Amino acid sequence: GDIQSKRHLMSFHVDVQTFQAMRRPDATPQAVLRAARRAAATEQLSYYDDALIYRLEQMGKELFDGRLVRIEMGIKRGYWHSEFNRFRYDVELVVGEPSSLPPPVLQRRSYADVCAALKIPCVDEVALGKADIQRYVAEQVQALGDDVDGLVITMPNARVLRPVRLLTWLEEAVKDGRSLHELPTWLHPVDM
Repeated sequence: GDIQSKRHLMSFHVDVQTFQAMRRPDATPQAVLRAARRAAATEQLSYYDDALIYRLEQMGKELFDGRLVRIEMGIKRGYWHSEFNRFRYDVELVVGEPSSLPPPVLQRRSYADVCAALKIPCVDEVALGKADIQRYVAEQVQALGDDVDGLVITMPNARVLRPVRLLTWLEEAVKDGRSLHELPTWLHPVDM
């Protein structure tokens, strides 16, 4: 089904409210945050907590009589990175015959691990080169032992990075007494 991330609920509303506020010369970061909190509190759509997917994986055997084969979660597709797809995901519960195979053994690497290996600052805004990532993944896969089935690497979600950073900037702007019109250009909401 089509789901939205609860973790990004405030970021979503901050993005929308900032876009609307930038048209008003008297708008303040505090007013934007207040409007975003109000909108988030009265939201009528269903949002999921990230822990839900993990819990389903852990409890799948009990909930689905052992028939939950896997959970597939993908980025909502769209032609534009708008609020209609940037904060949404498609989740599919794949049900089949119970498997007698043990669950796969996976090794995990964090974004910090990737940055350390590539000797670059661990800052979300730093773009990683495609060749560097490909080389890193190839090296990590080659180094996996025979007892490991795969590798999972967590990376920042570029689709929501700007709205998440916008929320942080607004919270800091309220503390520092900054104007909404001091908002860095790269944080401006995009009209799609």
